Amino acid sequence: DKPIDDIGKEVEARRQKEAGAHPPKKSGDNDKGLNSRFIIKCLNANELGDGMLYAAIHKNKYIFNKSTGGWMIWTGHYWDIDHFNRAHANVEGVSDVYLKEAYNIVDRIKQATKQEKDDEVKQLTKLQTRIYKRVRRLREEKGRVNTLKFAHTNQEMAISIKGDELDQQPLLLGTPGGVIELRTGTFRPGRPDDLISIISPIEWQGIDCPAPTWELFLMDVFEKNLELMDFIARLFGYAAAGLNIEHVFPILIGRGRNGKGTIIEIMMHVMGDLAAPISAETLLDQGRARNSAGPSPDIMAFRGLRMAFASETDEDRRFSHSRVKWLTGGDSLTGRQLQSSLVKFETTHTLFLMTNHEPQAQSDDFSFWERVFIIPFNLSYVNREPAADYERPADKHLMEKLKTEGPGILAWLVRGYLAWQQIGIDPPLIVQRATEDYHRNEDVMQDFLDMCCFLEPAQETGASELHSAFAVWWTENMSNRVPSQKKFGKWMRRRFKWEKIGTVRYYGLGLKSEEFGS
Repeated sequence: DKPIDDIGKEVEARRQKEAGAHPPKKSGDNDKGLNSRFIIKCLNANELGDGMLYAAIHKNKYIFNKSTGGWMIWTGHYWDIDHFNRAHANVEGVSDVYLKEAYNIVDRIKQATKQEKDDEVKQLTKLQTRIYKRVRRLREEKGRVNTLKFAHTNQEMAISIKGDELDQQPLLLGTPGGVIELRTGTFRPGRPDDLISIISPIEWQGIDCPAPTWELFLMDVFEKNLELMDFIARLFGYAAAGLNIEHVFPILIGRGRNGKGTIIEIMMHVMGDLAAPISAETLLDQGRARNSAGPSPDIMAFRGLRMAFASETDEDRRFSHSRVKWLTGGDSLTGRQLQSSLVKFETTHTLFLMTNHEPQAQSDDFSFWERVFIIPFNLSYVNREPAADYERPADKHLMEKLKTEGPGILAWLVRGYLAWQQIGIDPPLIVQRATEDYHRNEDVMQDFLDMCCFLEPAQETGASELHSAFAVWWTENMSNRVPSQKKFGKWMRRRFKWEKIGTVRYYGLGLKSEEFGS
């Protein structure tokens, strides 16, 4: 440790060196805009005051995240984790302010000495000594740690956030060099109060930046269907904004090696940590209820995302409708990591499923089906001479080429968002028809009605007769595990008028075959 006298000499030497380098300041102010009264107030408040002085110096430069228990640093356009402990190192800034205050005291001592004000000289010398002692303590590890603690716990000017304020401004998309305001497609410098911490890693080069390879790739994948290509731009542009207005569940479906994986990979490249894969199991029926108080890292994985991608469900797996609707409905999500408390956070993601097989879904769940968009991928890219009409030659270097067009693809997303503002999602006919086909294929009740029943307004049939016929049909066409009469009744009541007079009867249909009791 330096002796106090040495620190005093250091102060005087620095004062002499800097005297000609800076214009005179207003009396009582230093170069950080802090007046002497406030600095001495901090000195008198001991470690609490050191923390307050740190907060005053480093406001909008560092911030303490209460959720993570760590410091964040302002990079110039967004907040980042303080990986290199700069907040810790910059406690030295507090020492500098105190030492510069000591410069002023040196001048005041000289003036008081000339005026033979001995009591004032004694008081100022004592104050100067206190400052030197404080600086020495601040340059110890304990002094640094305590300064940081009081910087985020003092009641007057704490530099801290809860953590859930971060990345809660949809329509702002951070980049390394600034922020895109998606509502207008304009670009501006980032501001600390934007509280952006997750950004696209792609530098913004303007809304007209081209991506010719990307455009040609989409043209090929979607077989020159311009309406479908425009829809894809609006869909992903909307997703990039972090809004939860459109409660949609796009399903990208088709045989393997058809381009859908490339699209998802490029979206994750352009969006960075704003886009990520999630487990498809999160969307599927697990066959048992989960403990709502248990850890849910699968739910926490959605926090802060704008695009979430689930992929490759196994054939014959069934959706958990309640979970899909919950994850696509725009409501707040609640989850917790291992060894952590429950956290509630706003939905900012659009959930996509990429699969070769259509998972099973209940056909009569209207709120589920109004979310679904089936996006067909009909081609297959092969590493040989194409043999079928749906095959195309694969470009082994395509991903590398597309990644070089990151700025252009980012601009494509922004233009897609602007188009969404004008038009909305507006799925094209090919998506509507593919979704209707999927819905119909999942409608086993309609299969039963088509095969075993006829529709006639004047006809009525008892529930027991219908279920008996249904059981025979189900056993022959589906499996030996016949849905209960209660479940069957639930399905029927959604389709037909009914009443209970002794027994339940349904109106408007009859059984075709005498074998079933018509």
